[in-house]
Amino acid sequence: MKSKTFPVNIPVIEFTKRLLTSGGISARGALLLIVYYIKLILVMPLAFLQFLFYSQKIKRTKIRKQPVFILGHYRSGTTYLHKLMAGKERFGFVSYYDIICPNSSLLFGRWLKVTLQFIIKRLRIKTSFFNNTIPLLDEPAEEERFLINRSSAYTDYWRFVFPLCRNKWPTCSQECIDQRYYQRWRKEYIGLLKLATYKHKGKQLVLKSPPNTERIKYLLEISLMQNLFTSAAILITCFILCATCGIKHFGNFAFKRFQTSK
Repeated sequence: MKSKTFPVNIPVIEFTKRLLTSGGISARGALLLIVYYIKLILVMPLAFLQFLFYSQKIKRTKIRKQPVFILGHYRSGTTYLHKLMAGKERFGFVSYYDIICPNSSLLFGRWLKVTLQFIIKRLRIKTSFFNNTIPLLDEPAEEERFLINRSSAYTDYWRFVFPLCRNKWPTCSQECIDQRYYQRWRKEYIGLLKLATYKHKGKQLVLKSPPNTERIKYLLEISLMQNLFTSAAILITCFILCATCGIKHFGNFAFKRFQTSK
């Protein structure tokens, strides 16, 4: 299956190409469209500064500790397990602050994060497209959301942004059948892992992204071909529970099993 749009990993261009092939947007979407374009334009100087000051440092970063990939279907408890593990000092992760400022999270220090958190709480801004909660910027988030907020060409979540194309556009794993696409996706994803590793000073990463559930083959290939890490620990939550206590008990059980295996 081939993509309807050739990936161009320049945010404004990629977003515009997706928009032109999206099949239309709602009135609410039109308002969000204006906000999104303003954001993409305003963030360009910051993205350049972060690239200028940090790109070589990130590129030289080595991932020496085994990343943990939490896999599972949406609403299956992966978020709870992610939070449970990320709460341990030994782990690094992609945070909500990272996904809100994907091109500038290494700039400005802590004051910008504190300011944004105050604004988010004051205005009660929620993550309406996902779990409809007020985000805490120090909590872990999906790396896939980092990529879509950066308007990366290599993410499954374009089908969230333009739901009319959900069945028309191929998934990232389907796109990866094309070797050229796979190599570019791999470069983008490794760059994300290196950025998170650099930011957390070499800590072991714990990552959660439901689309990775169909990318296990490619995650393992990354580890073998790039020799970034000796092996990858993969925790799979493939269950459906209605009771919160059941999810909590499973999360604690999975984390204890992981600790035992280490």
